[in-house]
Amino acid sequence: MALGLFGISLIAFVWGLLADQGPMSPLFIGPLKGPILRLAYSSFFLGLLSIALAQSLHMPRLRGLSHRRFAVLFLSAAVCMTTGDMIGAFNGLWGYQIIYVFPRAVPGLVLRAAGFVLFGLAFSVLAMMWFRSGSNRR
Repeated sequence: MALGLFGISLIAFVWGLLADQGPMSPLFIGPLKGPILRLAYSSFFLGLLSIALAQSLHMPRLRGLSHRRFAVLFLSAAVCMTTGDMIGAFNGLWGYQIIYVFPRAVPGLVLRAAGFVLFGLAFSVLAMMWFRSGSNRR
Protein backbone atom coordinates (compact mmCIF):
# COMPACT_ATOMS: atom_id res chain seq x y z
CA MET A 1 0.00 0.00 0.00
CA ALA A 2 2.77 2.42 0.93
CA LEU A 3 4.63 1.76 -2.33
CA GLY A 4 1.49 2.44 -4.34
CA LEU A 5 0.91 5.71 -2.47
CA PHE A 6 4.54 6.73 -2.95
CA GLY A 7 4.23 5.96 -6.68
CA ILE A 8 1.11 8.13 -6.95
CA SER A 9 2.95 10.85 -5.06
CA LEU A 10 5.94 10.70 -7.40
CA ILE A 11 3.74 10.91 -10.50
CA ALA A 12 1.79 13.80 -9.00
CA PHE A 13 5.00 15.67 -8.08
CA VAL A 14 6.24 15.40 -11.69
CA TRP A 15 2.80 16.43 -12.92
CA GLY A 16 2.85 19.40 -10.53
CA LEU A 17 6.31 20.38 -11.75
CA LEU A 18 5.06 20.40 -15.33
CA ALA A 19 1.97 22.37 -14.30
CA ASP A 20 4.24 24.94 -12.64
CA GLN A 21 6.09 25.80 -15.85
CA GLY A 22 5.55 29.15 -17.53
CA PRO A 23 3.04 29.40 -20.38
CA MET A 24 5.81 29.98 -22.94
CA SER A 25 7.71 26.85 -21.91
CA PRO A 26 7.37 23.77 -24.10
CA LEU A 27 6.89 21.74 -20.90
CA PHE A 28 3.80 23.72 -19.83
CA ILE A 29 0.71 21.50 -19.59
CA GLY A 30 -1.75 24.09 -18.27
CA PRO A 31 -3.81 22.72 -15.34
CA LEU A 32 -4.13 24.31 -11.93
CA LYS A 33 -1.20 23.06 -9.86
CA GLY A 34 -2.79 23.38 -6.40
CA PRO A 35 -5.02 20.29 -6.54
CA ILE A 36 -2.20 18.32 -8.18
CA LEU A 37 0.23 19.15 -5.39
CA ARG A 38 -2.45 18.37 -2.79
CA LEU A 39 -2.66 14.89 -4.34
CA ALA A 40 1.12 14.58 -4.19
CA TYR A 41 1.43 15.72 -0.57
CA SER A 42 -1.53 13.75 0.76
CA SER A 43 -0.50 10.49 -0.93
CA PHE A 44 3.07 10.90 0.34
CA PHE A 45 1.80 11.55 3.88
CA LEU A 46 -0.58 8.58 3.72
CA GLY A 47 2.31 6.35 2.56
CA LEU A 48 4.45 7.46 5.51
CA LEU A 49 1.51 7.02 7.88
CA SER A 50 0.81 3.52 6.62
CA ILE A 51 4.43 2.50 7.21
CA ALA A 52 4.42 3.96 10.73
CA LEU A 53 1.12 2.33 11.63
CA ALA A 54 2.17 -1.02 10.20
CA GLN A 55 5.25 -0.93 12.42
CA SER A 56 3.30 0.08 15.51
CA LEU A 57 0.71 -2.68 15.08
CA HIS A 58 3.44 -5.29 15.45
CA MET A 59 4.46 -4.10 18.90
CA PRO A 60 4.41 -6.85 21.54
CA ARG A 61 1.88 -4.84 23.52
CA LEU A 62 -0.73 -5.19 20.76
CA ARG A 63 -0.17 -8.85 19.88
CA GLY A 64 -3.18 -11.12 19.81
CA LEU A 65 -5.67 -8.36 19.01
CA SER A 66 -7.65 -8.28 15.80
CA HIS A 67 -6.23 -5.70 13.40
CA ARG A 68 -8.54 -6.48 10.50
CA ARG A 69 -11.11 -3.79 11.32
CA PHE A 70 -8.44 -1.12 11.61
CA ALA A 71 -6.70 -2.23 8.42
CA VAL A 72 -9.93 -2.25 6.40
CA LEU A 73 -10.95 1.19 7.70
CA PHE A 74 -7.50 2.68 7.11
CA LEU A 75 -7.21 1.20 3.61
CA SER A 76 -10.68 2.35 2.59
CA ALA A 77 -10.01 5.83 4.01
CA ALA A 78 -6.74 6.08 2.09
CA VAL A 79 -8.44 4.95 -1.13
CA CYS A 80 -11.28 7.47 -0.64
CA MET A 81 -8.90 10.34 0.07
CA THR A 82 -6.56 9.53 -2.80
CA THR A 83 -9.41 9.02 -5.27
CA GLY A 84 -11.01 12.29 -4.19
CA ASP A 85 -7.71 14.09 -4.64
CA MET A 86 -7.26 12.49 -8.08
CA ILE A 87 -10.70 13.68 -9.17
CA GLY A 88 -9.81 17.18 -8.01
CA ALA A 89 -6.44 17.10 -9.76
CA PHE A 90 -7.86 15.83 -13.05
CA ASN A 91 -10.64 18.43 -13.01
CA GLY A 92 -8.45 21.26 -11.73
CA LEU A 93 -10.79 21.86 -8.78
CA TRP A 94 -10.02 21.98 -5.07
CA GLY A 95 -13.30 20.40 -3.97
CA TYR A 96 -13.44 22.13 -0.57
CA GLN A 97 -16.51 24.32 -0.97
CA ILE A 98 -19.73 22.84 0.34
CA ILE A 99 -21.91 25.72 -0.83
CA TYR A 100 -21.75 26.65 -4.54
CA VAL A 101 -19.96 23.45 -5.43
CA PHE A 102 -19.18 22.93 -9.10
CA PRO A 103 -20.90 19.77 -10.33
CA ARG A 104 -17.54 18.24 -11.28
CA ALA A 105 -16.21 18.79 -7.74
CA VAL A 106 -19.01 16.96 -5.92
CA PRO A 107 -17.56 13.42 -6.22
CA GLY A 108 -14.17 14.60 -4.98
CA LEU A 109 -15.75 16.44 -2.06
CA VAL A 110 -17.88 13.43 -1.11
CA LEU A 111 -14.93 11.02 -1.32
CA ARG A 112 -12.68 13.30 0.74
CA ALA A 113 -15.39 13.72 3.39
CA ALA A 114 -15.94 9.95 3.49
CA GLY A 115 -12.18 9.49 3.82
CA PHE A 116 -12.03 11.84 6.80
CA VAL A 117 -14.91 9.98 8.48
CA LEU A 118 -13.23 6.62 7.84
CA PHE A 119 -9.93 7.94 9.23
CA GLY A 120 -11.74 9.00 12.38
CA LEU A 121 -13.25 5.54 12.72
CA ALA A 122 -9.93 3.83 12.01
CA PHE A 123 -8.08 5.83 14.65
CA SER A 124 -10.85 5.28 17.19
CA VAL A 125 -10.45 1.53 16.58
CA LEU A 126 -6.69 1.93 17.04
CA ALA A 127 -7.25 3.85 20.27
CA MET A 128 -9.57 1.10 21.56
CA MET A 129 -6.90 -1.49 20.71
CA TRP A 130 -4.32 0.48 22.68
CA PHE A 131 -6.63 0.94 25.67
CA ARG A 132 -7.61 -2.73 25.70
CA SER A 133 -4.00 -3.83 25.55
CA GLY A 134 -3.18 -1.53 28.46
CA SER A 135 -6.05 -2.84 30.56
CA ASN A 136 -5.10 -6.48 29.81
CA ARG A 137 -1.63 -5.96 31.29
CA ARG A 138 -2.93 -5.28 34.82
